[in-house]
Amino acid sequence: MKNNVIKLIGAFSVAALFASCSPDTVVYDVTGGQSLVGFNEKVQEFYVYTAAEMPQGYDNTINITVGSSVSSTKDRAYVVKLNEEFTTADPSMYTVETTSFVIPAGQFAATIKIKGYYDALPSDFSSRILSYDLVSVEGSDVNNEDKMTTAVAIQRGCVRTVADSYTATTNVGGAPYEVVLTPVKNVPNTWTTDNLWGEYVAAATGNNNYLGQYPFPARLRVNCNNTVSVRGTATYGGASPAGGEYRPSDKYIRAVFNNTLFTGSGATATVELNPN
Repeated sequence: MKNNVIKLIGAFSVAALFASCSPDTVVYDVTGGQSLVGFNEKVQEFYVYTAAEMPQGYDNTINITVGSSVSSTKDRAYVVKLNEEFTTADPSMYTVETTSFVIPAGQFAATIKIKGYYDALPSDFSSRILSYDLVSVEGSDVNNEDKMTTAVAIQRGCVRTVADSYTATTNVGGAPYEVVLTPVKNVPNTWTTDNLWGEYVAAATGNNNYLGQYPFPARLRVNCNNTVSVRGTATYGGASPAGGEYRPSDKYIRAVFNNTLFTGSGATATVELNPN
């Protein structure tokens, strides 16, 4: 049975999910009458949870969409295959739950369901990649080349929680300030804040003329290994792929990120967040 599943994946499978932040939708040329086909998302994240930490309504599956710019009066078979060159996931980590690889008559898209298995995934919470190529869609004469490949980053998921609000301090001094973290919808363990670094610029330069001038709206993600990733949401923001630390015992957060406000400064900002 397992060999049959592997063969099915190699001959027909499809996948995608890397959370990202916003959908990468197919651009259709309806007025031109061409049938453009492709995956609706190029790269996505797929998190797999234990039964104890499973988010409400989640079932450790992901739906991948194959789209077409036109509908048809008949079912259209499509063919996808595993891209072995770029795939690093082992077949034990997932199965393809879909049994019918067709876009139904009158429809513009079809979905393929993939199920993940927590125990088979790396215990260090690192991701593995599933890469797929869309080979063809019946009755489609023009391919959207940019949408003919997709990738899924599959990894163990976890649940992390934060405090309602924090008292924050920075490595350059200045008065303590309040930070409120707002959860990002449908993005695990990720929060935004209007100003992560308080009056960092005024404190760093010693110039109070900068007070209130440079807030740092930011997105924080608490990773499953209890590191913290920071990404600025303003043009002068900063980022670090795994900077800082999260302490589950008391929800303390230390966020470390590159300060790119001053071009070429190379300074590192450190913000300590203590729960109120």
